[in-house]
Amino acid sequence: MKKQKNSYWDHSKTCKDHLGNKYPTLTAMATAYGLTDACLSRRLNIYHFPLEKALTTPTRNSPKPIYDHKGNWFKSVSELAEHYHIERKTLTYRLSHGWTMEEALNTPAGEKPSRKEKEQPQ
Repeated sequence: MKKQKNSYWDHSKTCKDHLGNKYPTLTAMATAYGLTDACLSRRLNIYHFPLEKALTTPTRNSPKPIYDHKGNWFKSVSELAEHYHIERKTLTYRLSHGWTMEEALNTPAGEKPSRKEKEQPQ
């Protein structure tokens, strides 16, 4: 029984993605799309994804982009926390407990946000 060669994995040729972009290796193509070659291989050979779906479906553990209160874009919560010099755990705790993005990023560790008290009508 002759084993059928998968055209995606022919290492003697450059690889092309669904858009026609050429890559020197399959690993380079997978990396360009934020995947490991093992993930891409599994999607093509086991799950039989079409090439476009295999390359463009996000992985389960892909970090989600996030914006700060000034509109700056970060690739992940970790990158955002690092930019503001706070722990990721501290940031996620604060946001999950109702802090605004600005309060969560600008309040020093160990302090509570300075929130203006609502004025009581007299």
